[in-house]
Amino acid sequence: MADGMNSKVSVSVDESLSAQEKGQSISGNQRFMIMQKLARSNQHTADSSVVVLRNMVRVEDVDDELEEEVSEECGNFGKVEGLKIHTERHSASAADTVVKIFVVYEDVAGAKKAVAALDGRFFDGRKLKAEQYSEERFHSNDLSG
Repeated sequence: MADGMNSKVSVSVDESLSAQEKGQSISGNQRFMIMQKLARSNQHTADSSVVVLRNMVRVEDVDDELEEEVSEECGNFGKVEGLKIHTERHSASAADTVVKIFVVYEDVAGAKKAVAALDGRFFDGRKLKAEQYSEERFHSNDLSG
């Protein structure tokens, strides 16, 4: 009798999961992007001169002065050779749009100093996430990581 009850419970759980999954599909392109991100999550970036800053600003905070302000602040850690502000939409909702700021340093030492100083720091009430980013991915304009 206990086995019969367990099979009924698992069937109803399976049916419940199946019902939840209906209407939740991802396109082939979305699946491809997810798989790429998972594959790249293990890539070694410790020798990169590129830093990505996440959660520094909201999309509505991006203005003409932001690049100069970030470049000036990041210049405290080494010579900044370039900076790119990238907005990435995760869904149709504007609330799901994230801003990533990529800072290219002259050398790896500057990038490491920046990460050490900025990662976990609070900026305008938000906790910054700073990490080195693959130079290869950055220079091939793969900003999805």
